[in-house]
Amino acid sequence: MKLLRKHDGHLQVQQLRLVRRGGPSFTLFPMIHIADHAFFRQVAASADTHDMVLKEGSRTAAGRTANRTHLIASAVNPGLAAQSRSMRESAGAHWVNSDLAPKRFNRFWRRIPVLRRVLFHLIMPVLGVALRLPRTRRLLIDAMAEGSTSADDSIDDVFGEGFHDVVVKQRDKALIEACAQTITTWDDGDVAVVWGAAHIPPLVMSLIGDHGYRTTERSWITVLSAPAKPAQPSTNSSRA
Repeated sequence: MKLLRKHDGHLQVQQLRLVRRGGPSFTLFPMIHIADHAFFRQVAASADTHDMVLKEGSRTAAGRTANRTHLIASAVNPGLAAQSRSMRESAGAHWVNSDLAPKRFNRFWRRIPVLRRVLFHLIMPVLGVALRLPRTRRLLIDAMAEGSTSADDSIDDVFGEGFHDVVVKQRDKALIEACAQTITTWDDGDVAVVWGAAHIPPLVMSLIGDHGYRTTERSWITVLSAPAKPAQPSTNSSRA
């Protein structure tokens, strides 16, 4: 499932709406954790109009390290923001954290060897600093547009086997369970899902395959705008 694309130099993400008879509708907002301020404002405003918003947010040491990395990376980049800070105020009563509960997350997290867990906490902030280098925005756009959100196991390449299962797959299951519970308890209504883009394809497969939903709307929204091109020096070629 292609949720990210590069269009006119900008990085765009595809938002989806899925419906069925006798159940709530779901509007899926695939998130990128470092993006334009305008992107986060638009998502927050649109999601807030729904009856319920299922949001992500790992309330664990690992989650805090990831959020700190995003804040470091966006700190000196004009126009860039971190999701954890930009959407902090979007916390009305209808915004529900549907992420893995800390005890459940940590149960899986402890299966990873201690040394590799320590390296995660050390390396992630360094990565954030690296993302502050010049041309970061263009590199982010190219990397994300070329990547695959449905098979993103690159975290295992960096930190070793097991991280993808905990950080992605187990949290996929938590999101799918939250949506399934909503379907069993709601006859109608509008539900927004504000989660990382990597978690959206498994949810779509579950909603369509297990619950009989169909996609009725698709739209593209700019996540990262293309960096402004440097002005070309003017040349005067006059002849005497």
